[in-house]
Amino acid sequence: MKTPLTFLLSLTFLFLYPSISLSQTFKCEFITEKFEGGKSNQGTCTGEPEISFSSSVKTSSRTNHCRVDSNTRYYDYLDFVVVLDIKLISYSFKSKMTNHGIDKMVLYEKKKGNVDEKKVREKFRNSVMEYDQIMKILSTQTFTQLEDGYMGEKTTSYLITYTQYHKDKNEEVYTLFIPENGKSIISKYNIMTDPDKSSWVEMKFGKCVNTSN
Repeated sequence: MKTPLTFLLSLTFLFLYPSISLSQTFKCEFITEKFEGGKSNQGTCTGEPEISFSSSVKTSSRTNHCRVDSNTRYYDYLDFVVVLDIKLISYSFKSKMTNHGIDKMVLYEKKKGNVDEKKVREKFRNSVMEYDQIMKILSTQTFTQLEDGYMGEKTTSYLITYTQYHKDKNEEVYTLFIPENGKSIISKYNIMTDPDKSSWVEMKFGKCVNTSN
């Protein structure tokens, strides 16, 4: 366990400061591994899983703070480009059932009495969502981190906050964390006010490369 002094020193290295030029461009991708047993690279964590993750048909354990999404359907962010000097992010979104996901749906439909496998496969094979998105960057901050939290070499990381509008005109706020090694994380924070108050964070994992140099 860290001593209070060590903990305070760790926090010192996370103070944010605008010391790095913000005329940077990053190219990223946030994708799912499509094969069976592959990583979805996204999940959700909360302090109250029994509230956030439970439903009328399923009760979640209060000790399982995080839930990892399956990869039966993928949600890919492709050509994800971050341009800091004009404060814009753009990407192409694509979502589709994976092959093993379609296999599971065929079995599910057969149990329900739908034995027309060809029709079922065609239905889910054609179930594709695609669109392009442009988002506004609200703020960009850089900070120095030690490689393993409180030891090792100093590295520079970026913390980018941006907004995304949806078809229902709602605006959602996201953060994009880009460390020097490029293994990046998108986070989205949510709140539930009725009937039980709770909050949770959605995370998506990917890779960003600085293409400015």
